[in-house]
Amino acid sequence: MTEKPSFRIFNEDFRSKHREHQKRFFHSFQNRFKKEFNENFNLEILKSERLRSVLILLVLVFIVILILLNKFYFMKGNSDDVMGKGDILFKISLTLGFFFLYECIVISLLYHFYKKKKTLPYPARLMNAGAEVLLPSLIIYFFSCGMEIRDALNSPPTYGYFIFIILSTLRLDFFLSVYTGFMVALQYSIILYTIKQSMPVATEYDFLMYYEKALIYILAGFFAGMVGYQTKKIILKTLDLVEEKNEITKIFGAHVSPEVVNKLLESNLSLDSETKYVCILFLDIRNFTRFSESRSPEEVVRYLNLVFNFMIEKINQNNGIINKFLGDGFMAVFGAPLGDGKECRNAIQAVKEIFKELKQFNLEYPQFKTKIGVGIHSGEAVTGNIGSELRKEYTIIGDVVNTASRLEQLNKKFESEIILSESVKNKLESEEDFHSLGEIEIRGKVQPMKIFTIPGEPLRK
Repeated sequence: MTEKPSFRIFNEDFRSKHREHQKRFFHSFQNRFKKEFNENFNLEILKSERLRSVLILLVLVFIVILILLNKFYFMKGNSDDVMGKGDILFKISLTLGFFFLYECIVISLLYHFYKKKKTLPYPARLMNAGAEVLLPSLIIYFFSCGMEIRDALNSPPTYGYFIFIILSTLRLDFFLSVYTGFMVALQYSIILYTIKQSMPVATEYDFLMYYEKALIYILAGFFAGMVGYQTKKIILKTLDLVEEKNEITKIFGAHVSPEVVNKLLESNLSLDSETKYVCILFLDIRNFTRFSESRSPEEVVRYLNLVFNFMIEKINQNNGIINKFLGDGFMAVFGAPLGDGKECRNAIQAVKEIFKELKQFNLEYPQFKTKIGVGIHSGEAVTGNIGSELRKEYTIIGDVVNTASRLEQLNKKFESEIILSESVKNKLESEEDFHSLGEIEIRGKVQPMKIFTIPGEPLRK
């Protein structure tokens, strides 16, 4: 029958509006998620900054211990020669004390911002990055005032710069790490220039390799920034995947197999409304009302969980999804949202495996002896996300759904367990033997419909 032009225009207009609504919903949801994520992520950055400051405090403590060991153990009696003349040790100790107090204040401020759920201003983060690397710079300068220039420029603090550059990765900010490397190189170059200017004109000293070291600091900052950037990128990508999985689970229900979720993520499939060829399976537990009347609600729930557990598993294993639970049964769909061209084959295979498991279940739980009825029909249906912004559900709409439900109900009339339509039978005619139940009028259908069952499943006549 040819579709009327007016209806076709209306249908296309409806689908267009529906797609537009879904896009608005998706962007609205995405923006809300990004806003919440950015707020939480910035708070985590504050925690990371606190951790970095605590680690710097530990570095300061380590330096103090190292100085004490040098003075009173390793270089006992020679510490003045090592440290140089004058009050260099006093200046270094004063510098360490100042930076220890500075880091304590920074930790306190970071904790205050974290409690208030506020983000630390970016200029403050830049100032902090530049200020912290002053510690090794000052120590190198003090060393240069009291010891050989070569020794001062190759002393441990010159390698201590790398600690600050490495710790900058905890900021997860590419620019801040590069900035840290640049500030280290700048301060080290200023020290080199100051030393060179203070040297006698007659003294020639090759500073080239030390300026090369400054370039290495810049490179180290760049690579630290890349590490922080890639780490942040991986975190964001992982969270996006988790959020997408949660959204898929929210749409399709908690009983979607991980395989289906992964396939949906890989295919980047749109859930806009579209027409698909699907195979619909309705399953109903027989005499459930009588069963539930004679048992407590707890026992009924336990029973349903036991039965549905292996049934859901078999549906998932055969590339189907549970679309709806119907109290004492469910509706499963094969071919949507993902199809593999074997929708009918998958549905029949799932049913066979369910009956096999059911037989074992009845042996293990004779007090729950269970019988089921199954109806299967295939055809085109409209699929897509339907609902409001508060709740959306992946829904299958079409005559194929109603017919599959009617076929399941016919099992009572024919005292059978499986009834399937001719469209399903035609898809599998070369693979299965079917037993015809004749033509029958089905409510909602104009023409009588040929129905079939599988001989392997007993017909109780």
